[in-house]
Amino acid sequence: MSHLVLQHPEPDMRVDLTVDQVEQVITDIHNAGRIPTREVIADALNVPVGKIDEHVKNLVNEGHIRRVSAGVYEPIFKPRQSRPVSVKRLLTGMVEVSVGNDRMSLTPDEERLLAASITGAQAQFHDLTRGRDLADRFRELQRQHEQLQDEMRQLLGVRKQAGMFEPPL
Repeated sequence: MSHLVLQHPEPDMRVDLTVDQVEQVITDIHNAGRIPTREVIADALNVPVGKIDEHVKNLVNEGHIRRVSAGVYEPIFKPRQSRPVSVKRLLTGMVEVSVGNDRMSLTPDEERLLAASITGAQAQFHDLTRGRDLADRFRELQRQHEQLQDEMRQLLGVRKQAGMFEPPL
């Protein structure tokens, strides 16, 4: 696992924070295998937590990062332009793979290893995106449920009651 090392400015110096700096720190923290929470981001920038909030909000609104859960963010990586891909089976049993201007000749064993690797990566990607999609949908349903409960309470004139894990009002 790689480690994230950031240079902190002197504590006495006033820090003019930019959206680009916040985005870069979130990406660096994520790439280092750490979870970019508000506290970790602020600590890496050596600023109070409140100083990053507006920048984080702008990054979320512009689609540069996404909110995973309360106070936890991750970068949204934009894929580069796709290049043309072709695969040719040669009479010799070799396989020629072309991606853009790059060409590679593979033996049948190398082709099988590459196919197995791609299949595994595809399965992991599918599982990861499915989990995120389910979590996003669950949060949306939870928000709609709370909204409907509030509307029902207003219609019936009933005050909100504390749930099992909430302190009484």
